[in-house]
Amino acid sequence: MQEKINLMIKLFLIKNDTQESIEIHNNTTTIGREASNEIVLASSYISKYHCKLTKKENQWLISDLQSTNGTFLNSERLTRTTILRNNDVIMFGSADFTYNVKIEDNGETSEIKTTIINNENISVQPEESEKPQTFSQYFKLPKSENNDKLLYILIPSIAGIFLIFLIVTSVIGYVKNPKTDEKNVSSAGNVIVRNERTTLSTGITQNQQLSLPEKEKMYYIEDFITEHLIKLGEKRENITTDMITRTIYYMEHYRQGQTFYDRIEKRKEYIKVIEEELKKVHLPLSYSFIPFVESGYETEAYNKKSGARGMWQFLPATAKEYGLTVNRNRDDRTDARASAKAAAKYLTDMCAIFGNDAFLLVTASFNCGDGRLRSALKEANTHEGKPERKRSFFYLYDKKLIPPETRDYVFKVVAAILLTEYLKQEAKTEN
Repeated sequence: MQEKINLMIKLFLIKNDTQESIEIHNNTTTIGREASNEIVLASSYISKYHCKLTKKENQWLISDLQSTNGTFLNSERLTRTTILRNNDVIMFGSADFTYNVKIEDNGETSEIKTTIINNENISVQPEESEKPQTFSQYFKLPKSENNDKLLYILIPSIAGIFLIFLIVTSVIGYVKNPKTDEKNVSSAGNVIVRNERTTLSTGITQNQQLSLPEKEKMYYIEDFITEHLIKLGEKRENITTDMITRTIYYMEHYRQGQTFYDRIEKRKEYIKVIEEELKKVHLPLSYSFIPFVESGYETEAYNKKSGARGMWQFLPATAKEYGLTVNRNRDDRTDARASAKAAAKYLTDMCAIFGNDAFLLVTASFNCGDGRLRSALKEANTHEGKPERKRSFFYLYDKKLIPPETRDYVFKVVAAILLTEYLKQEAKTEN
C-alpha cells in the first residue's frame, strides 16, 4: 500500500525562463552535465554529477553531490539532504538553471513533519513564518488557487462537503487554467517537458508586487528598480517584469548572505580614491561597484586561471595598454590609485563605443570585452524590430547573445547598487 501512495506523488521542476516543466519519474534521479545522468544540463556551471533527487517515505528529498558551484534551495546553499516543499525554488550553479518545485500527490497530506527517515538525518526548511525576511515576503500575494491546499483543508470534513468543494475548485481551475494543448507536450526517455506557465526565478509570479517600508512615502520595488535602471541609462520600454524579478533575485541573494555586508565594509577603504578617479573623467559613480563583483575590493586578488589581478581584475595586456606597469618587480594592478585611474580610462573608452548613458552595456564589456559585446550588438542588429530596442543589455540577455557569466555579472553589479540604495532608504524610514 505504501508503494502505491509513493507512485501517486509526482515531482515537477518548472524552469523559470523557458516555461517548461520536467516530471521526475524515478525514485532516484541525478542531475548533471554528464550524459549518464537522468537529467542532463549542458553547461560549465553544472558539475558532472551536480545534484540528486530521491523519493523516500512518501516525500521528495534533494541533496547536493559536492558540486563546484553549489545547489541552492530558496537562495540557501544545500549542505545536507533536505525535504522539498511545494513552491520551493532550486538553483543549480547559476541563475540560468533556476526551477520552481511543484509537488502533486493523492490529496492525503502535504504537511512535512518527519525529520528522520529510515534513521537518516534529514534537514527540513522552516515554515514560511520562520524564514528570514526577504524581498519576496513583501509581495501582496493574490488568493491561492492551488486545489491541493483546498483538498488538504477539506479532508477531515464529511464526504459530501468534500465532493462539493472538489467540484467547485475543479471547475474554477479548469476555467482559469485550461488544459495544455497535447501538441505542446513532448517526451524523451524518462523526461516529459510541457509548455506551461511558470513562476520566475524567485518563485514570484509576474503580477505580484513587492512593497518597500513606508513612513512618509510608499515605495514599490518595481518602481524602485525601474527608476534606478532608468538612472543607469536603460530606457523604460526595455525594462520587463522578468528583468525586474531577476534583479530582485540577486538583491535577495545578497541580503540573505554575509558576503554583501563584508564587501560593503571593505568598500569604505577605497571608495574615496575610486570616486575621485571617476569624477576626473566625468563618469557615473555607479561604476565604483564593478570592483564589488570583480574582487570584493581586494587589491591583491588574483585569478590563477586567467591571470587577472587587483581590485579591478585587469589582465596583464589590458593593464599595460592603460598605463600600468606589470613585470616581475612591480605590478601596478595591486595599487588602488593607479588601478582606479586605469579603470576610469578603460570605462571612458567603452562609453565612447557604447554610449555615455549605456551603463549596463559598458559594465558588460568590462566583463566579456568590447569585441565580444560589439559582435553581440551586430548580431542583434540583424533581428527584426526597433534598433533602439536591440541596443539594450536586456535584449542581448533575453536573446542569449552574450555569455552566461556576463549576464550574471551585470545583474550582480546592478543588484549591489540597488540594494545599497534600498538599505539607505530603509534606514531613513526607520529613523
